[in-house]
Amino acid sequence: MFSSMKILIVVSCCAFVTVAQAGELTEEKEHRAEAQAERICFSANSTREQVVAQHLVPPFQIIQRESQQRKAESLGARLCRWKGQLVYEINLLRQDGHVIHVYFNATSGTAMADAR
Repeated sequence: MFSSMKILIVVSCCAFVTVAQAGELTEEKEHRAEAQAERICFSANSTREQVVAQHLVPPFQIIQRESQQRKAESLGARLCRWKGQLVYEINLLRQDGHVIHVYFNATSGTAMADAR
């Protein structure tokens, strides 16, 4: 009887943890979907057009500066419209092998804490 109680308690705890994790995953997926819906990224051609038309800071300037400052290699950059702002998302490969994503206001070239 005592071992049956132990098993019941263990099974109950596992079920609770599984349900809690499933809830967290669902919440995370909803957050990602919401963020994606708010973000529209431009093609390379459209980015060039936007840089000229909107008088944006050229992405190469930011990439060059950040690569030197962070001692990292640029993997790519893209221009996106997030929550009404034009934002550069720049991906850098650090010397330790970690990829970092940094965000800059495309109009001013200033770093953004978190565009997501």
